[in-house]
Amino acid sequence: MLRPIVTAAVLLCMTGAASAQTLFRYGSDSVSVSEFMTAYRKNNTSGKAGPSINEYLDLYIASRLKVKEARRLGIDTLPQMVTDLQNLRDQLAPNYLNELAGIDMLVKEAFERGKKNMRVSHIFLSARDGQADAARERAAQVLERLRKGVSFETVAREVSEDPSAKFNGGDLGWISVGTLPYQLETLAWNLPVGQVSSLERTSAGYHIFRKVAERPDPGRFRGAQILLAFPPGASESDRAILKNRADSLYRALQKGADFGKLATQFSNDVVSAASRGEMQEIRAGQYEPAFEEQLFRLPKDGALSAPFRTSYGWHVVKRLELRPYPKELGAEVLPEFKDLVSATDRMGQVRGQLAKQVRGIAGLEQLHQNQQELFAYTDSALANRGATVSSSALNASTPLFRIGNERVTLGEWIPYAQVNRERQQGGYKPWPQVWEEFVDFTAIEHYKRNLERYNPAFKAQLDEFSDGNLFFEITQREVWGPAQSDTAALEAYFSQHRDRYRWKDGADAVVFFAPDMATARSVYQLVAKKPAAWRAALEPYDDRVAADSARFELEQIPNAKKLPLKPGLLTEPQVNPNAQSVTFALVLRLRPGGTHRTFAEARGLAATDYQKAREEQWLNTLRARYPVTINQAALLELMKK
Repeated sequence: MLRPIVTAAVLLCMTGAASAQTLFRYGSDSVSVSEFMTAYRKNNTSGKAGPSINEYLDLYIASRLKVKEARRLGIDTLPQMVTDLQNLRDQLAPNYLNELAGIDMLVKEAFERGKKNMRVSHIFLSARDGQADAARERAAQVLERLRKGVSFETVAREVSEDPSAKFNGGDLGWISVGTLPYQLETLAWNLPVGQVSSLERTSAGYHIFRKVAERPDPGRFRGAQILLAFPPGASESDRAILKNRADSLYRALQKGADFGKLATQFSNDVVSAASRGEMQEIRAGQYEPAFEEQLFRLPKDGALSAPFRTSYGWHVVKRLELRPYPKELGAEVLPEFKDLVSATDRMGQVRGQLAKQVRGIAGLEQLHQNQQELFAYTDSALANRGATVSSSALNASTPLFRIGNERVTLGEWIPYAQVNRERQQGGYKPWPQVWEEFVDFTAIEHYKRNLERYNPAFKAQLDEFSDGNLFFEITQREVWGPAQSDTAALEAYFSQHRDRYRWKDGADAVVFFAPDMATARSVYQLVAKKPAAWRAALEPYDDRVAADSARFELEQIPNAKKLPLKPGLLTEPQVNPNAQSVTFALVLRLRPGGTHRTFAEARGLAATDYQKAREEQWLNTLRARYPVTINQAALLELMKK
């Protein structure tokens, strides 16, 4: 669990880049002018008058001394401190990696593309292992037929290896952003309406697209359905029976029957039937076109579709809500588009971009040049399941490349190759592809481990958190904790300074706290009728009205200064804007000032004073241990500015 971080005004956010000009030294350490000013500006962003340079410098030096002392005592090595810092590192690192990889650009691109839907048709020709050349020649012939004017639908039915093309002529219907793999989505979105694309090669084969139309995105549909599914091998008479049942259900719904009950009883969509027919939110391109066309055609919330047929069966759909596409990429919808990028193969684009950036930042040096020898050794090593390959000069410690200041060896390559050589769809990747993936993976892992070295902003954020934790922990040990728990020391301090703790003029009173003026007035009237029964007056209000019965000084009693105090006085309700409450008081007994408080009565005040005295004494010790020297010329220049 992370420790609470001291507020910025106290912690002083020790961040900033080093500068040639030193502002002050403390012990063997120093702080630059720019480092100090970074903290000063960071803690004075409200526009209100903040502390002067001199005042802030005193606070800043004190915080530096405390953190330095915490490190001397080894507090930064405590398990909880190390765990807290690692947890924060794990939390922050992905944001910096995504920023370097350009994920924000992909999120913005997805949002812009999402404003439109595309109606596209598709032809797919697979390129199996060893048949890439033949597949390309075949795809080129198909493309030539299309360019000569042969119908796209006809060609798709004849040659496309997408199984659905035999039924739909290659028509994919309306698709939205994220529906297709990123490479094919980019092809579809960049293609003019009415045109046929060139050949597009993916790992699976060749693709040809035709953009039929485009439209503004209709939004996100939330609705409920009743599905009467066609059983396997259903005849036309079976389908007709289901049509009649769908018509009967539709007529019952028109007369006011409960949609949820009918869906639970009759729908064959097991998932939605368990939720009274309610489906998950739908956007274009998730289901077959015949189904989606009916959904987005419904004119208003609550509208019912007449029974309609798809390849699955007969449907009756009710629109519950249509959420329009967002007008801008604001804070409310940003997570949705980040999730879209993370859930699609766009992350492959992110990873490639990140690896490219890391190679440039960290520097990549190839140490082993003969890749054919490396791949031959790898084949032999994996065939022998890790046994030593005696015929090669290579071994586990052979360096392959250097990334940053780290050397990567053959002993790291072999396990990676063994785990990552297989394709998801079966077969093996060529070794050059596996090698590039290994180099990218290693570069990214190196960058993640050394993020503080490569990214000053990341390091500054971690340093700020670490210093905050150290500041809190050592101040708790040296000041806050003893001031609260060391009763003997606190009593001794109180005895030495007893004259500070005298009562001012006041009274024994009951102060009431109500959440609003209406409640306060109601309680006020009840107390006014029977002041002695003020506790009974609170009973109908449970915990909404609180009361504090104690001795108060005059300025602590609401509206007391406006009237002469006397026993039985009920002061007028007073609004406390900061506390968002209303208070009034019942005066029980007058108390003249001048008498000494007891230790119990003065404990809170004495603890605050003792804490200040203890902290000042501790800081004097730290100043003696780490002498502070200020560059007066630099300070004077800052004050002038």
